[in-house]
Amino acid sequence: MPLHNSIMDNFALLKALASEERARNASDPAVKREWDALAIEWHLLATMIAKATTNVSHAKSAWRPPVEAVS
Repeated sequence: MPLHNSIMDNFALLKALASEERARNASDPAVKREWDALAIEWHLLATMIAKATTNVSHAKSAWRPPVEAVS
């Protein structure tokens, strides 16, 4: 996994966890719902980054240069 994607994935996950914490601490139900929704979005972004990184690394490892025909 490239370092920058790992950092972005971890960043999104940390943002999700922070949003969950803020939702738990919110006393206003409307604010709690907003933080919960934001946490879900951050979790989705972290998942998308992780999947995209996995797909790219599999594509790179599966690629092989073409074999030239022997004349």
